[in-house]
Amino acid sequence: MNTERLIFSLDDVDIFNTTKLNNLNFSKYDYIGFASGIYYGEMSKNILDAARKIILKDSAKVFIVYTCGICLKNYSKSMEHILNSRNLDYIGEFSCRGYDNYGPFKIFGGISKKHPTQNDITNFKKFIYEIQNL
Repeated sequence: MNTERLIFSLDDVDIFNTTKLNNLNFSKYDYIGFASGIYYGEMSKNILDAARKIILKDSAKVFIVYTCGICLKNYSKSMEHILNSRNLDYIGEFSCRGYDNYGPFKIFGGISKKHPTQNDITNFKKFIYEIQNL
C-alpha cells in the first residue's frame, strides 16, 4: 500500500503488478522501475524474480523504488545485484519511510504512520523527473 501511493501518484505511466504478470516482455519501454515494500529486510520475492526474468531492450534504464518502516540500511542490495549482474543500465533508487504494523510494531499501533507523506511523494516525483533528464 505504501509503495503504491508513490507509484500511483505518477501520471502517464504503465503500472504492472508482478503477482499478476503473464508476459515479461517489456522491450518497448525506455524506463523500468522496480517498486516494492520491504518484507523481512528484503524487497518482495515476486519483484526480485521478475527482475531476473524480465525481457528489456538493451538501452532500457532501470531504477528501484521502495518504502520501509525503518530506514536502517539499503534494502535494495539484492535487487541491485540482480540488475548489475544482467548488465542493465541501473540509474538509481528512491526510498522513503512507509507505515509498518508488522510483528512487534503492531502492539504499538505501527511505526512511520502517515508515510509516505506528501513531502515524500513530492521528492519521489523530483527523483523521477531527474532520472528522465540524465
